[in-house]
Amino acid sequence: MGKLLNSVGGKVGKLIIGLMDKECEKDGLMLENFLRKRYIDPELELCDKCDLTFKFLGNPTFAAAEKLLKVDRDWLSGRLRSEYGESWLRGIVSIAKGVKEFGVREPFVPASPILIVWNLTYQCNLRCKHCYENAGLARKAELNEEEARYALEQMKEANVAAIAFSGGEPLVRKDFFELAKLAHDSGMYVSIASNGTLISRKVAKKLKEVGVDYVEISLDGIGKAHDEFRGIPGAFERTLKGIKNCLAEGIDTCIATTGWKGNLEEILKVAELADKLGARFIHFNYIPVGRGTKELDITPREREELLEELALKNLRNYVENGRGDRVLSTAPQFGRKTKEIAEKLGIEYFVATHYGGLSSSSEEKMKSIKSTANFIGGCGAGRLYLALEPNGDILPCTFFPRNMKVGNILEDDLIEVWEENELLWDLRDREKLKYVEIGGEKIGCGVCENKYICGGCRARAVAYFDDPLAPDPGCIKNEKIFASLEEGVRASLLPTPSIRSR
Repeated sequence: MGKLLNSVGGKVGKLIIGLMDKECEKDGLMLENFLRKRYIDPELELCDKCDLTFKFLGNPTFAAAEKLLKVDRDWLSGRLRSEYGESWLRGIVSIAKGVKEFGVREPFVPASPILIVWNLTYQCNLRCKHCYENAGLARKAELNEEEARYALEQMKEANVAAIAFSGGEPLVRKDFFELAKLAHDSGMYVSIASNGTLISRKVAKKLKEVGVDYVEISLDGIGKAHDEFRGIPGAFERTLKGIKNCLAEGIDTCIATTGWKGNLEEILKVAELADKLGARFIHFNYIPVGRGTKELDITPREREELLEELALKNLRNYVENGRGDRVLSTAPQFGRKTKEIAEKLGIEYFVATHYGGLSSSSEEKMKSIKSTANFIGGCGAGRLYLALEPNGDILPCTFFPRNMKVGNILEDDLIEVWEENELLWDLRDREKLKYVEIGGEKIGCGVCENKYICGGCRARAVAYFDDPLAPDPGCIKNEKIFASLEEGVRASLLPTPSIRSR
């Protein structure tokens, strides 16, 4: 089906979007205006030529796309008319242009990154054991204020829909609020990943004022369990206050917990705390990079059991409250696990990404949604998002090692990197994923039926095999690979042909 869509639907899509992706001297960008007219402002006035093109090309195309993807027009209009409408519009334009540039692919590739995770600084006031950035007090070269504004301008020009400020601790940097406001004023969805210890009532109020839409605060356990992992006594109480301060300001707040060997018994406790506080919860997949060592990693079985508990909790929220985005996970296997449990329980719900899910009461629509999720779901490294380092280096994902950069924001054009980098295109092609032969059995992401809705974590593949296309040893389906690694026979798994492209 994917090949057929790419060959037939892709060619038609390229042609149609190409006819709309033009600039009118009078009205401006046609594609954007057509989207506004159908979903936001039906009374939007266009010149005679644009009005005719919208009537006979734009409007029928969007109607056909809604039918194909089972998207409710009123639902989409509501999103585009909401306070996050501009970022939604940016994302949809990028998706449409992605069809023109790259065809209908499985999984899908937009014309520009939907999200950029910007590690704004190497500085941090905590000493977390798992820190991918190896952040601390030591100063390294970072973008200065002028360079940071230039980087933000590049993102705006590239039509990036969302930006997530991270670090280190982004609130340590003195120009954070200026950059956050510039991003918000550019129409981007703005989020921040923080340890929460610096978020006083005054800081929370300022976050709201500059347009921060979402705050994600790390909490790795209750009380001492958190303090021990974060390396600073009293961190738990300060973090908890930061969470409460954000909630008091009405900011969409999520508690994030990284699952590692020392806190598995704490994760569901933190999820329950999030419920009581009225916050969302997300489990972060542990990646051995930076200060994080393989010794802290959990086994595939432990990860599977954790994901099952979280999937059940999320499904309960969906059934009881209609919200399938209250408990999520960055582990790409979460989509597969949710699918398995939902089907077993007869619940029509499907997690497409770690940002949320899709649902329908119609069996026919659910089949379409599951097909659509193949285009959306799974690991988005270098496909839906990029990471930006404090010094301007561009990575496929914030959990990739720093020596695998694909460019630098000060030296390279962001769109050229997105369109031309070979590593990014390898990550986007699920047919290139590899597998291992153990005892004559083929095991790995390359031969997995869920490779389009999951694909395994590419950062974990790099961490264990130094190969972004290798199997993710953290998945239960790859348990024999993980066991082989623990037995010290890693050499027998590498290189090709022990691991072979499918």
